[in-house]
Amino acid sequence: MPNYSTTRILFASDDQDALETVKENVEKHGFDWGKWKEPKVFRLYDEAKVVPDRKWTEILDGVRKRRNRIVPGRLLISVGKTGKLPFIKRSVADRILDRYGTMSRYDWRIRNWGTKWNLDEENRSPVYYDGFNLEYVFSSPWSGPLEWFTGVCREFGLDGKYVDYEPGNDFFVKVVMEKGELREMIETEMVSEASVEELGLYNILEMYDNEEAADWLMERLPERREEIAEYFDMEDEDPEVENPSLPGDDPSL
Repeated sequence: MPNYSTTRILFASDDQDALETVKENVEKHGFDWGKWKEPKVFRLYDEAKVVPDRKWTEILDGVRKRRNRIVPGRLLISVGKTGKLPFIKRSVADRILDRYGTMSRYDWRIRNWGTKWNLDEENRSPVYYDGFNLEYVFSSPWSGPLEWFTGVCREFGLDGKYVDYEPGNDFFVKVVMEKGELREMIETEMVSEASVEELGLYNILEMYDNEEAADWLMERLPERREEIAEYFDMEDEDPEVENPSLPGDDPSL
């Protein structure tokens, strides 16, 4: 099972028609629409075993008597009780690679969406929408749909902010778009001044609500030592200085 990151996306624009278009398509299709619609070819050929053209007729002759589905350039061969194994002709595979750069459905989604699964139906409604601002919050497997977000902003000339973070894998990403152009991109550790500025210190400390993490948090955020110590109800002890001298003391005594 993947680790799930928390993804927050905000689209903003004075073009209400553009935002409405995005909203309606997300509600119906998640990420899978427009330029980001997954080609049907991957439903047939995903992770198929490539067979040289010269072997294709030989394989077909060997399976015609069995109940296997055959389509142009592709067939499914029964594999015990576990299902069917897809095969594909080399010439067909080469055409797919030339057009899409991959034979893998997973790779295509990472390149075009930024995440491996489409948005669940229960998360396709915005958490906020007023005609000028459109906001979503949802969980993503491993990482969020950054490629989809930047693509939508470019396509419709939108302002936008994308925030994605996951404590377990220790990452924080923030991207700001302005009228479809990249204005800011931050990729850093989960516990950082950038994440504190965006999420708030208290919210981050709640993710690590364990006194054993306090020292580590102080190392990551040295300027927040007092606030962290107060949160964990502990004394913030500065490193001890051996034999400190006071003004006027004679070090020789």
